[in-house]
Amino acid sequence: ESRFNGPREITMDSQGNLLIADFYNNSIRKLSPNGMVGTITEKGTLDRPSSVRSDSRGTLIIADTFNHVIRSISPEGNQAIVAGIPGDRGYVNGPALQAKFDYHFDICLDSKGNIFVVDRDNRMIRRISPDGIVSTVGRVDLCPEGLCLDREGNLIILSAERRRGKDQTRIERMNSDGSITQIVSDETP
Repeated sequence: ESRFNGPREITMDSQGNLLIADFYNNSIRKLSPNGMVGTITEKGTLDRPSSVRSDSRGTLIIADTFNHVIRSISPEGNQAIVAGIPGDRGYVNGPALQAKFDYHFDICLDSKGNIFVVDRDNRMIRRISPDGIVSTVGRVDLCPEGLCLDREGNLIILSAERRRGKDQTRIERMNSDGSITQIVSDETP
């Protein structure tokens, strides 16, 4: 079955497969180089996945948005919760399995093993360290939707929301000290 329903994000793994966070199908889909589409998550595991990344070892890191957790799937297919408490949303830093998130929408990985999380409804950018500690990197004004790292290791954040009858979009750089530098700001009626 190759029908997608609300795909949110796409990334490529080390074997050249495209991995797709299929939001409304509650799954992670894989499109192989020969065009075959498959599902790599068990039915009933995910609730509105919005982001998927592959780390240097081939482990998938997934933003399981409506479950309020970050999950992993090893190359062998073993699934685990990396951070968060299933179904329990909020804002708590600390040990990863005691931390809380509120509708996280995107994740990105750095070369040191950190996982950066767009914690949308808390308007925070959070970090899960390789030793399993969740901390807040910084706060943004608009609802963050996406992020990536630039060549210097700074986070680039896409934020958007409707305020006072106008659509606002910003692209900002979060520097290593947590300060924000605006790159682009757009406001439309």
